[in-house]
Amino acid sequence: MKIIVSTLGKFQLFKSFGIYMGSALFNAAIPFLMLPVFTRYLSLEDYGIISMFTILSGFFMPFIGLSSSGILSREYFTNNKENFSEYVGNIFFILLISLIPIVIIVYLFQPDIASLAKVPVNFIYMVLIFSFFSFLLNTFLIIIQNESKARLYGFFQIGQTVLNVSLSLAFVVLMGKGWEGRICAQIIAIMVFGILSFYFLVRSHRVLFVFRKQYFFDSLKFGIPLIPHTLGAIVISMSDRFFIAKMVDIETTGLYALAFSIASIIGFIEHSFNLAFAPWLFEKLGLNSYSIKRKIVLFTYLYFFIILAFVFILTFSSPIIFDIFIDKKFEGSQVFVFWIALSFAFSGMYKMVTNYIFYVKKTYILAWVTFGSAGINIVLNYFLIKEYGAVGAAISSAIVSFFFFVFTWIISYNVYQMPWNLKLLTKSQIR
Repeated sequence: MKIIVSTLGKFQLFKSFGIYMGSALFNAAIPFLMLPVFTRYLSLEDYGIISMFTILSGFFMPFIGLSSSGILSREYFTNNKENFSEYVGNIFFILLISLIPIVIIVYLFQPDIASLAKVPVNFIYMVLIFSFFSFLLNTFLIIIQNESKARLYGFFQIGQTVLNVSLSLAFVVLMGKGWEGRICAQIIAIMVFGILSFYFLVRSHRVLFVFRKQYFFDSLKFGIPLIPHTLGAIVISMSDRFFIAKMVDIETTGLYALAFSIASIIGFIEHSFNLAFAPWLFEKLGLNSYSIKRKIVLFTYLYFFIILAFVFILTFSSPIIFDIFIDKKFEGSQVFVFWIALSFAFSGMYKMVTNYIFYVKKTYILAWVTFGSAGINIVLNYFLIKEYGAVGAAISSAIVSFFFFVFTWIISYNVYQMPWNLKLLTKSQIR
């Protein structure tokens, strides 16, 4: 196994991961250290409303831009600089076009959406603003990720978080704005860094606004099948809080949201690794080397073990975290941590196998698995919450995330051949 890690390290995977991980940990540490402050000044209901803001933002994001930016990770390695910049320009054309019907729909059904989500009516337009500028920032981050500019990626992530937390402290603590202040801080921070992202893209000529029919429709062909996939993933990852808000109460949703924040430490780890792993994997798959593929598979199994080990480390550490950082009124959150952390771990394992599906551009297949898993999640949420209360939602999330990972792995095995057979791998001589 040391040979595998050493070999992969030579390809700069771990160097990039170290930078991504360092910035992600710093990025996570800032709001984590602010938990004693926020849990004191924000109520359970405030946390519940903020959580619903996250859910609605996640719902609208696939439609704003139609998930078209996802193609950039694939096209970066198959196009020259000018063609790639034109791809980026056509993705922004899609962003503007897609925004029009969404604004109309929100205008017509704003009261119904607000009532369903149990949030104020003026809340919905704030969600759209957040989603629009998130698309700008995420597009920029995808590009610099594939350019292996991990330091710049980390600077943007950390900068946004620092601004977000600073404004949150000003609005929530100094001005006493509650959930409104926390959400306004998030919106202002994403607007600032979304505008900066667009500025850097234009200034560095990473985007050329030249309409190309082929690039425009290639991006749509890649992105539109991802919409049901992304929506299904959102249902899997966020419907738990929605069901708790509807079937229990908004205060319990706040407890759940805090546990989610703590368990997301696992999410930061797996997300940081995938940022380094995905572009590296796409580059190495292009070499079509069986020896490299064997090493990738062995390392993938090692990763599965490590990410699950982190879940148990976090679970056993959570009582200490709550004693030191969390206000007593949130102590009921502890019961959710293990199951949510386990769900994050399975999500990280899913990302290790879904990259092959993205590599062969067969994203439409994922929609079937995601929608099926989302349907199971809705049913499980309903019955497990009725049987076990709010913790049933966390259990449902972990179960569905596991099956989502397994089903995606099966599809990945069939669309792109990798030597997953562990028995054969252990008999092979790794050089």
